Amino acid sequence: MRAWVRDHPVSEKRLTVGSTAKAILEKQSEHEISFETHPDANPDSREKGLLRWQANPLPNWGPKAKAKRSHPQDLSEKRAVNQGKVKKKQDEVEQLQKQGQDDDEKM
Repeated sequence: MRAWVRDHPVSEKRLTVGSTAKAILEKQSEHEISFETHPDANPDSREKGLLRWQANPLPNWGPKAKAKRSHPQDLSEKRAVNQGKVKKKQDEVEQLQKQGQDDDEKM
């Protein structure tokens, strides 16, 4: 911060008595700091004009669904098989409960 203010002075009216900024800037820095661009900062690839980040290969290329053991050839077949799956299970449970009640009544 001290080195930056040395190159870009701050107005004295901004540095009020007792402010933290004034206390920091009054103390001399122990190191010499340079804001010049280092010669090794730009890699060779940038100088050659190569892409730093490759373009996305396909639309919606991101994370996909977890791998599974078997993949049906046609998803519409799987959807047709599973259509109404919850309702079928509920109906089966209701039938079993009815059968249980009927068996209890017979005894």
